[in-house]
Amino acid sequence: NANNPGCSTDTFGLAVDESPGPSIGCWNATGGTNPVYHDLAHSGTHSMLGWGGADTSGVADRVRMIRKQFPDSTEVFLSFWTHIPPGDIYPGRWGSATPVPETWPNDSAWKVAWFTQDGGYDNFFANLCTPTLILGNAYIAGNSNNLGAYGNAGSFWSKTNFTRMATWMRADSANPLGNGELIFQTLSLDKGIRQASNPSVPIFSDNGPGPNGAPSEKYFNGLNIPGWLRWAGLNGADGTRTEEVLYDDIYLAVGPNSVSRVELGDAPTYLGVTQLKIQLPITWEDGKIKISIANLQGLDINDSYLYIIDNDGNFNPNGYPLQ
Repeated sequence: NANNPGCSTDTFGLAVDESPGPSIGCWNATGGTNPVYHDLAHSGTHSMLGWGGADTSGVADRVRMIRKQFPDSTEVFLSFWTHIPPGDIYPGRWGSATPVPETWPNDSAWKVAWFTQDGGYDNFFANLCTPTLILGNAYIAGNSNNLGAYGNAGSFWSKTNFTRMATWMRADSANPLGNGELIFQTLSLDKGIRQASNPSVPIFSDNGPGPNGAPSEKYFNGLNIPGWLRWAGLNGADGTRTEEVLYDDIYLAVGPNSVSRVELGDAPTYLGVTQLKIQLPITWEDGKIKISIANLQGLDINDSYLYIIDNDGNFNPNGYPLQ
């Protein structure tokens, strides 16, 4: 269907990884209104429009959601690029105030991505947004628990370019309710790279079994993109939304080693990059990784550097130049 991006293996796709060598997966379902392609992209020719566009039903709250189900996992890694075009109103509740373009409201109005358990969203099911934005503060939080704020959009959000958000969460496999690990990373052309981490944070809360079949065991097995958005209440003269939320280059890995990956960057140091491109490995062995280079839009292959992120989220600070 030309109007529904679903998933693809190039400019807009989803990779699901249960080992260091990911394979391309597909979306399982949509939610709200079906997402459509948008011709403003981070790579390739299209991105996914996750909010906005023509509204023919008269319903204001029109989230264009894609969903992925995956095996029960206590470790997940998610990376995507997102953008709200310049001059748009950001999602949120403005009340009687006039919405101000490119301004963050004070409510939890944009759950950028949302990990879920068995399709549940209340406090009895494990669910965390990565992130949810409140006054531009990026919280890793859901209805089950709140892992805290990991940065403010003023330091990482690009108003003119796509921004990458990447989150790794790993619970203690022997004791999922104990302390785990979290890394939240952002990247954009004008703000560069920023990374915040917490090496000792409970990923899951001990809410116990609950109604609606909520289990006592905690894990993730679902992802919604976007998680949820609140409409600011404005329409253009032609009935289209005045706010558009775009997603591109989505990568999901689940299970042990999910944070392990190979990336190509545009600078000789990892902390100096303004572009990173995840590359899918063909083989990954001790001492040897073989990749097929793809998705280089924005990078010069002769002026790129290779970075390897291990299963604990560590990276080589100095890149290997490609010759």
